[in-house]
Amino acid sequence: MVGYDPSAAQLSSWQHGLAGASSGFFTRLCCQPLDVLKIRFQLQHEPVRRSANSKYRGVLQALGQVVRDEGASALWKGHVPAQLLSVVYGTVQFACFEYFTRELHQLASEPSGGTALSLHFVAGGASGVAASAASLPLDVVRTRLVAQGEPKYYRSMRAAAAHMLRNEGPTAFAKGLVPTMLQTAPYTALQFGAFAACNQLLSRQLLLQDRPTTRAMLCGVVAGLAAKTAVYPLDVAKKRIQVQGFQQHRHGFGEVREYRGLLHCLRSTAYQEGVRGIYKGLMPSSIKAMATTGLHFTFYELAVRLMREARAS
Repeated sequence: MVGYDPSAAQLSSWQHGLAGASSGFFTRLCCQPLDVLKIRFQLQHEPVRRSANSKYRGVLQALGQVVRDEGASALWKGHVPAQLLSVVYGTVQFACFEYFTRELHQLASEPSGGTALSLHFVAGGASGVAASAASLPLDVVRTRLVAQGEPKYYRSMRAAAAHMLRNEGPTAFAKGLVPTMLQTAPYTALQFGAFAACNQLLSRQLLLQDRPTTRAMLCGVVAGLAAKTAVYPLDVAKKRIQVQGFQQHRHGFGEVREYRGLLHCLRSTAYQEGVRGIYKGLMPSSIKAMATTGLHFTFYELAVRLMREARAS
């Protein structure tokens, strides 16, 4: 079970972090192509529809376009920094979440029902902020690598980081910090809260009691969809801000624009592209959110269960 459970064998913070790291690694390996498509849609200013004269007009069309233009390996563009990002994020997120839920559980004196859900909501938001702060530089580099076309401007993660530091300064690695924080706190709060609520509902109905892996996957899918839909416009703004200063290397993907900040980006996008503009890439992003959140919780619970069984034996 994700979160503090006084009746279960207790693991240390580093063990929870290790479970989170392994979960992040395997989830990213499976879902990186969906992330590439999501970012390509988010950074495209032209309409995302079949009748438009745009580079990417739908999930399957975009998938084929990327493979034709750049080869199948392009679906794993930026995979190394993305993998590092997932491992760092998963480690910090789950270690912090387990710590926060344990401390809050002890403060609340045997919480149950709605109180327990509130604890998961608060702990989820706090752990997400901590994980995002730790992994933001990797997220910026990953976004740059995914956003570039052919021929590649950045040949590697190290080259991208060195170029950004030399030409844009250390602040380049904090681009998108405000929308990241504004997005992450409610996103992870909703994610962990919805996961706990789904688990609680299934427990009341006595469903999937003897199938914990299926249960974790189902609850993760529900949690991922609910959380992603709620905060998606902030994710679009974050990606667009992270590629500021990189526009000259994106002309092959269509129109480029400059933004002065989060509110300007959201207002400009909604005004010039309509409400749909701030939800560009929602379809692949929702698919990705359901897959990644489901796998994330599933791999994490599996790792925790294996460590508890090993400890018990």
